[in-house]
Amino acid sequence: MEAERDLEKGNKAASQRVETLERLRTLCTSITSGKAVDEARAKNRDASAFRSKVVRAASIKAYVELRGWNGPHPVTIRGNPGYRDYVKLCNDGMERPVSRKPTSNTQRRIDIAIDTLPSMEDRDIVRRAVEMGRRDKHLLDTMKNLTSRMFGIDLDKVDGKKLTPESFRTAQGGLDQDDVKRFRALVSVLTDNDVLGDFELEYRYHRVKLIGGGTLIPPEQMQMIARLAGVGLPDEDGEPA
Repeated sequence: MEAERDLEKGNKAASQRVETLERLRTLCTSITSGKAVDEARAKNRDASAFRSKVVRAASIKAYVELRGWNGPHPVTIRGNPGYRDYVKLCNDGMERPVSRKPTSNTQRRIDIAIDTLPSMEDRDIVRRAVEMGRRDKHLLDTMKNLTSRMFGIDLDKVDGKKLTPESFRTAQGGLDQDDVKRFRALVSVLTDNDVLGDFELEYRYHRVKLIGGGTLIPPEQMQMIARLAGVGLPDEDGEPA
């Protein structure tokens, strides 16, 4: 029985949240679209709170009273981050003039396409996503332009990867192309047992060691050299790892 009561309480709370969200949606849509003014006039009520088409404490309270609802009240909306964000989204909605002007035909076509969406909420969501994409693209272009001017950054090694500190670290060697060629030649020598044998050295297990003796160049140093050369170390059969 206790479990049933808990379930009933949970269902009731969920139902109340859904009702509050639906009322909030109706309230925001009516106020920002100007429909609330017409609703107030139709009932011979004061419409002054709705003329600015801004959802704020006074207009929320007036609209709740206009509809005869028991909420949502301004204090309830202020205390709920989700409700606050929704109200802000509506107040920033595209029913109002936008100062930003498209800078290309593609952007104009995107804006026109968004304006065809019947729901103001959908237009807000899509437009915000597009704006975030434009901002991120601008940031990416700026970063690429900056890093391309930095000595030792090979953007070809970053292309197609996530722009993380690690990806830039592996792309930065402070080397020009001639240095890279020299490091590749060094890797070739250090992994060629025919050459190393003349010096009683051998390449085994990604390291250079004395034949029958200790290690001269350990794996971590060999891997560093190979990374600077932009190649992989070969396995014992001579193939890159």
